[in-house]
Amino acid sequence: MGTPWIVGKNQPNLNFLDHPKLIEYAKLNKIPEWLLPAHCSANSLTFYTGDKIPGAHGDAFVALKGGWNATAKVGYCLSRIFFEDGHPYGELKVVSFLKNGTEILGRPTDCTQAPDGTLLFSDDTGNKVYRLKYVGK
Repeated sequence: MGTPWIVGKNQPNLNFLDHPKLIEYAKLNKIPEWLLPAHCSANSLTFYTGDKIPGAHGDAFVALKGGWNATAKVGYCLSRIFFEDGHPYGELKVVSFLKNGTEILGRPTDCTQAPDGTLLFSDDTGNKVYRLKYVGK
């Protein structure tokens, strides 16, 4: 339960303040364990099951396309969400497509794990597919 009546951390959507079941929906709502910023546009995620990226087994990699209408640019990256015992606890921007926080170099739209354990992610601005692999220290 939740969307569109309840958003974020159990906050009512201002467009539905007069909804007769708003309180009931808030009671039924489950707050997400991990939140991403508004307008980051998480288009795709994959849970890593390989062993080629050290320590990443079970973590999620998320393609954040970014939003054109955000005041401050957010997203525009491939991000890793760290998991332990099935629960998220941290985030690392692995590949950024923002230069100096304002210039958009790309918009990641999809990500998946390749059979060899590397990660593939696409960029719909540059019409490219990138391969991410661990090469050591």
